[in-house]
Amino acid sequence: MSLDNQQIRLGLIECFRSRLVAIVQAEPLLDFITFIPAAEREEIRSVGRQNGNQAAVHLLLNKVNTNSGVEGWFGEFITALNRTGCSHGAAYVTPEASDLVSPELEARNDLEVKLIICLTPTVIDNLSPDEVSVHCCAADILTEDDKEKILSEMKQRGKQAATRELLSRIVMKPPGWFSKFLDILRKSGHEDLAEILSGDDSSLDIAAGQRFVVKDNQEVPSSEAPMIYNSVYVNVPDSDDESTRGGRGSPVPEIKLRDYQQEVAVPALEGKNIIICLPTGSGKTRVAVYITRHHLNNMKCQGKTGKVIVLVNKVPLVDQHFRKEFNAFLKDKYSVSKISGDTQLKISFPHVVRQNDIIICTAQILENQLAGLNCDDEDDDDDSLKLSDFTLIIIDECHHTQKEGVYKSIMTRYIEQKLKNKKGDVIEPLPQILGLTASPGVGGAKNRKAAQSHVLQICANLDAYRIMTVQNFQKQLKDQVKEPVKKMEIAEERREDPFGDRIKQMMNKIHTFLEQAATTDFGTQSYEQLIVRMCSTEENRKLRACAEHLRKYNDALVINDTIRMIDAYNYLTNFYEEEIRKKMTDDDEDDPKSKLDQTDRFLFQLFNENQKELQTVAKEPQYENGNLAKLRKTVLQEFTKKKESRGIIFTKTRQNTHALHEWIEQNEKFTEVGIKAHYLTGAGNNSQYKHMTQHEQKEVLNKFHDGEINLLIATTVAEEGLDIKECNFVIRYDLVTNEIAMVQARGRARCNDSTYALVALDGSGVVDREFVNEFREKMMYKAIQKVQEMSADDYKKQVEERQIQNIMELKMKRRKDFAKRIQSDYSKVAFHCYGCSKLACSGKDVQVIESMHHVNITKEFKDLYGVRENRALQEKSLDYQTNGEIYCKECAQTWGSMMVHRGVNLPCLSIKNFVVYIDEKHLQKQTYKKWNEVPFRLPKFDFISYAAGSNI
Repeated sequence: MSLDNQQIRLGLIECFRSRLVAIVQAEPLLDFITFIPAAEREEIRSVGRQNGNQAAVHLLLNKVNTNSGVEGWFGEFITALNRTGCSHGAAYVTPEASDLVSPELEARNDLEVKLIICLTPTVIDNLSPDEVSVHCCAADILTEDDKEKILSEMKQRGKQAATRELLSRIVMKPPGWFSKFLDILRKSGHEDLAEILSGDDSSLDIAAGQRFVVKDNQEVPSSEAPMIYNSVYVNVPDSDDESTRGGRGSPVPEIKLRDYQQEVAVPALEGKNIIICLPTGSGKTRVAVYITRHHLNNMKCQGKTGKVIVLVNKVPLVDQHFRKEFNAFLKDKYSVSKISGDTQLKISFPHVVRQNDIIICTAQILENQLAGLNCDDEDDDDDSLKLSDFTLIIIDECHHTQKEGVYKSIMTRYIEQKLKNKKGDVIEPLPQILGLTASPGVGGAKNRKAAQSHVLQICANLDAYRIMTVQNFQKQLKDQVKEPVKKMEIAEERREDPFGDRIKQMMNKIHTFLEQAATTDFGTQSYEQLIVRMCSTEENRKLRACAEHLRKYNDALVINDTIRMIDAYNYLTNFYEEEIRKKMTDDDEDDPKSKLDQTDRFLFQLFNENQKELQTVAKEPQYENGNLAKLRKTVLQEFTKKKESRGIIFTKTRQNTHALHEWIEQNEKFTEVGIKAHYLTGAGNNSQYKHMTQHEQKEVLNKFHDGEINLLIATTVAEEGLDIKECNFVIRYDLVTNEIAMVQARGRARCNDSTYALVALDGSGVVDREFVNEFREKMMYKAIQKVQEMSADDYKKQVEERQIQNIMELKMKRRKDFAKRIQSDYSKVAFHCYGCSKLACSGKDVQVIESMHHVNITKEFKDLYGVRENRALQEKSLDYQTNGEIYCKECAQTWGSMMVHRGVNLPCLSIKNFVVYIDEKHLQKQTYKKWNEVPFRLPKFDFISYAAGSNI
C-alpha cells in the first residue's frame, strides 16, 4: 500500500470515528482481526467489559492506527466490518466505495433511531425479544451473533434485558432496517407496537421538509434505555421550543474535534484520569466539552446518573466556559449551570449541583462546601456535598494544583479517599479527573531531573494515569497554533535621573530619622523585602509608619524606571492625599492634621518640602526612561505594517496599565495610526486603583473582539484562560514571571506572522530571566517526554509514593496546627491596633461567620472604630457584601471592613491590621497575614442571639 493511500484510509477512519464508534460492535469484530496482537485484542475486550462497547471501539480504532504498518491490515479490517454486519461502516472508510449512504437517508436513519429511543419503555413492555430476534436474523437485520447474545440475555436476565440488547444492536444496522423491523413486528403479532412506531402518515414526513423534534420531557429515562441512548451518533436539529431542556432557542453546533484533539482525549474517553497539555488557542476546552458529553452519555447508557463539575481559578472564566463552550454545545441534552463568588442570587450550592448535570464554578466554592463537612455543623444532609456526588471533575489551568492552592486542597481530599478505598476502610466512589493546561511548568527546577520530578508531582496531585501531549498529529497542531516571531527591544539606562536621585535622598533622610544606616539598593525587590520584614516583625509605631512610607517611595522608583516620572509623582501625591483623608474625620475637618503624631508630621513635612521640586523635574522630557521610547517604536511598527493590527501589552501592576493607557491617549502618534487602547485588570482590591468587575472585563473583551478596541494594556489577568481574540502581537513590558506565564502570554499572539516582543531596560535582569524561562520551557517538554516514556509500573510506583508522602506531610501539619491551636485560649488573646498599639478587643469578643469572616459585635468595640468609604472596595459574594472600611478612631489605621450579612451591618476584622498578644501577661506578640495562621479557635457567630438582642 502506498504511503498516500495509507494516510487517506487512516484519515477516513479518524474522520468517521464518531460514526464508527456508534455502529461497530467491538467484540465480534475482534474475532476476524489478526493484525492487532493478541494481548492488545484482549485489552480491548477487557475495556469493553468494564467501560462498555463505545470505549472498546475507541481503543480498537487506536490500535488499528498503531498497527497500520502490518501488511494487509486494511483489507482485513474491511472484511471484519462486513462479516459482522457493519457494511455501512466499511463504506465510510473505503475511498472507492460506491454504496456510501446518502446524507438524506442517513438523516432519516438518525431520526428513526431517535424514535426508537423515545419509545423504548413502550417497546420493552410489549415486545417478545426471543421471537422477534429470530425473525430479524432471518431478514438479515441481525447477525447470528446478535441473536445469540439476545437469547443469552433472555435466559440469564429476562425479557426486558433481552429487549434492550435487541434494540441496542438493531439501531446500529445499515439504514433501511427500520422498515424491515416494522414488517417483522406486524408478522410476529406485534401490530399495535408497529402502529405506535410508524404513527400516522405525517409523523415522519421528512421528505416534505418537516422537522421531527423530540422534547426532553419525552426523553427516555436512563434506567429504561441504558444501552441505546448513545448507541449512535445522532445529529438532530434543536427545537425552537424554549420549554425544552436546555432549549434556549438557539441551535446546538456539532462538536468536531481535530485529529490532535482526538488523540489526547482517548484515555479520558476510556474513563481514565489524565492531564491534557495543549498550547493556548489549540482548543483544550473544546476537548473537555467533547469528553463531558461522552461521559454523560456513557453514564446514561449504563443506567447511571452522571454529574460533571468544571472548576476554574478565575471568576470571568465561569461565564466564559458556560456561554461559549459547555452550554453552547451541551444544552440540547443536559442542564448546565454556573456559579461563582460574583453570583448575585442567594442560592444553595448543593441545590444547584443536584438540579443540574454540569456545574461550572470557581474552585473555592467547591472547596468551601467540602471543608464544611469537617465542621461540627448541625446542617442536614441536603446541604452537604462530597466528592462522590460527582462522576467527572474537570480542572482548568491544572498546573495550579500544587503547594497550598485550592486545586491542591480539593485533590488532597480525593487522594485521601483513594487511599481509604484501597485500605477498605470507608469505600466511596471517586470521580474521574480531567486536568487541562498549556504548560505544567518545572517548578523552578534547574536541571532535567528536578523538572521531571515536578511534572510527576503534578501528575500525582491530579492522580493522572498519564499526561497527554500530541504525538501523531504535530504538524496539524503547528498549523493550528502559529508560533510568533520573537524579538527583544533593550533600552539603555538613563544617564541622568534627577527625579530618582531626589527620591533616594528623601529615603535616606527617613533612615536617618530612624537612626538606621543608609542603603544603596533603593528601588529593588530586595529592598522591598526588607521593608516588608520591618512592617511585619516590629511593633514600634515609629518604625512601622516609616516603613510604610519607604515602601511607597520604593514603588515610585520602580514606576520611574518603568513608566513616566509624572506617573511616579502622581502615585506619591495620591498616597499622601489618601493618608490625609484617612487621618481626617467628621469632627476635625478644620484641623486635618489633628491625628498626626511626631512621626507623621516628619513624613508629611518631608514630602511637602520636596513636592515642588519633584513636580518640576517630572515634567522634563529629557530625563524620561528609554523603555517608553522602545515601547513606542514597537507598537507603532506593528500598527503601521498591518492595517488591522490587534495586540496586548502585558505589564506588572494595575498602576502601570492605567499610566500606559493615559500615556497612549495623550500621544498623537498613536491616534494617527488608529490605535484604540484600553486597560484590562483583575478583581483584587487596591487602595488607589479600583478593580475591574467581571462585567467591565467582559465589556472590554467584547469591544476588543469586535474591533472597537485594538490594543489592550493588561496585567497578568489576561495571560491565562480568558478567551481573547487572536492577536498579531504581544508585548511583555519590563515583565518576566516564570516559564508558564511566558508560554501563556506568547500563546495570545496566534495570528499568521505574529510578533512576541520583550521590552526591557538594560541591566534590569529581565532579559536574563527571559532566557532562563526559555531554557526551562525546553526542559519542561523534555521532562514531560521522559515521564511519558516511563514504564507503567515505574510511573505508578512514583506517583503513589508522592501521594502517600503528601498525605503523611498533611497529617503531620494538621497535628502541629491542632497542637498550636489548643495551646492558646482565645479568651486570653488581645488585639492591639497595628497603627497606635491601642487595645482594640479581646479574643472572646470575636466571632466567626462561615469559617472565614471574623466579626466583633460588642458595644465596647463599636465606640473604638469609625466607618469611612473605601473607594476601591466593592466585594460581593453569595451571602455577604462589604460597603466600606472600619478604622481606629485614635490613629485612623484601617481595621477591616463593614460587612453586610443577612441584611445586618457587622464590623469585620482583618488580622493583618492588628498586633496579636497571645498570653494573658501580653509577653508574646505576633502579627499575621491571614486568620488561618492564628494559634487559637474562635467561636461561631450566633445570628439568632445577635438578632434577639439587637431589635432587628
